[in-house]
Amino acid sequence: MDELLDGGLSERTNFLVVGAPSSKKDLFLSQFLSSGAKLGDPCAYVTTDNSPADLERRALSIGMDVSRTKFVDCYSWALQQKRLEGREADIIVPGPSSLNELSIAISRALSEIAKPGANMRGAFHSLSTLVLYNNPEIVFRFIQVMGARLKSTGATTMFSIEAGMHDERVITTLEHLTDATIEFKSEGGRDYFRIPRTPSGKAISDWIEFAVTPMGIEIK
Repeated sequence: MDELLDGGLSERTNFLVVGAPSSKKDLFLSQFLSSGAKLGDPCAYVTTDNSPADLERRALSIGMDVSRTKFVDCYSWALQQKRLEGREADIIVPGPSSLNELSIAISRALSEIAKPGANMRGAFHSLSTLVLYNNPEIVFRFIQVMGARLKSTGATTMFSIEAGMHDERVITTLEHLTDATIEFKSEGGRDYFRIPRTPSGKAISDWIEFAVTPMGIEIK
């Protein structure tokens, strides 16, 4: 992907990652964080759709390690549990409708993992849950403020959203509030991605096929 973009994904950028639930975009987020951790980048993962333990297991299935990632867990509330599987370092949020608590939790996570002069990486999976539980206008304002805060701390962040669940206005507004777009799709048993929008203007407009291997995502 870095080679196709002639220099890689821009740092301190907010990406909107769009794709159906089956499109493997969650594996891309895990690989993005795992690769950052190997470089020494502090990483944070906000999850609304899966437990941190499930995401960690799924990442390990493709050889990715997100165990050093700070999780903001906005999922466990659905199971009426305080914490899942003993991850004591996770920060628990009482549901996706608690946007103020979520904002505080993200700020806390960033402060706990921050290193002087270091870039950070963040992932948010997914915005669809926030839109389902809140007025979209409130979610838009939340993303605008949170996105600016993340960039100011040196973070490069992937905000994922489910394709086909929302009207065009929701996606268009979120694109306006972010800096770049990465799209994923599965078709005929094959997986593809493209990057139609970047801050530099170096886009990948054609669909590029990739494969999920035991060593991560590989472009074919």
